[in-house]
Amino acid sequence: MAEVVAIAITFPEKRSSAYAMSPQAKRPRATIVMTLDSKREITYTVPVRVARLFAQDEPELPCLFEHARALLLGLEERTCMAVLIEMLSRRDHSIDEASRKLSLAGYFPSSVESAITRAQSYGYLNDATFAQRFVSSRKARGWGRRKIEQELRHKGVDVDAIPGYPDDFFSVDDEVERARAVLARKHIPETRAFEKLVKHLMGKGFSYGAASDAVKERLANDTDQLL
Repeated sequence: MAEVVAIAITFPEKRSSAYAMSPQAKRPRATIVMTLDSKREITYTVPVRVARLFAQDEPELPCLFEHARALLLGLEERTCMAVLIEMLSRRDHSIDEASRKLSLAGYFPSSVESAITRAQSYGYLNDATFAQRFVSSRKARGWGRRKIEQELRHKGVDVDAIPGYPDDFFSVDDEVERARAVLARKHIPETRAFEKLVKHLMGKGFSYGAASDAVKERLANDTDQLL
């Protein structure tokens, strides 16, 4: 059986230009090269965190390749789960969002799938729960339904698959009431007030119907106050 006779670990520079430019870019990764007794080299590209742990617990050489490989993959899978738990402790994530972040961090697809499945079984990841909390928080920020749904889809949430959606999440009266609340903080333009205010509300994700009703009411109330 093949034996590992040398292990070389190369870490990236502390600040990767790709990482600094965009949080959506792939994270810097480390390279682990295992040299076998046959002179063959086997290379693994892993997250820096995994490489550091492997360096701390590097197997005594020479050792069987399968032993070194199992050690590395075991560390990678456990670290992937730990990173996922840390992510979820900071804020809620959709399943797709969490998967993409772990993939960008450099974890193997099998580790990502395993971590996501375990998190779902523990109840840590649930798109229905995520959607409920997301909608509630964004409504409080003055977002309209269209913008909320756009962001949910961007996070990989199939809103049509969420139980009770949309009736349990939105109502026409609620949408108009929240549009009114947004307008209450908005100065009325001196020209083309109706057009500009409707456009402002629609930019926040409100439907034309809800926006126009709220604007008409606001302009009517302001006119009454001037009489």
